[in-house]
Amino acid sequence: MSFGGIKIYHLILLDFSRNEYKIFKYEKDRRYTAKQAWNVIYSEADTFIKSEKLSSNANIDDYGKIVDELKLNLKYCDRYMIFVS
Repeated sequence: MSFGGIKIYHLILLDFSRNEYKIFKYEKDRRYTAKQAWNVIYSEADTFIKSEKLSSNANIDDYGKIVDELKLNLKYCDRYMIFVS
């Protein structure tokens, strides 16, 4: 039985507490679990590829704009968020 092999995935962190987003890239045969993804995000592992500021009125919909702008495959992207407390 074959399951498709290695794919390129992107983790997109929308950090509203800092008004920025970060993108991490990894190659694997399946998605990270949420725990694995947060470990990558907090350690800012070697998979970090990009960071940019969000506008002051950014919202959850900016995720789709980022994916479109960078021409990423939405099917292989995961969104994580940090909100202002």
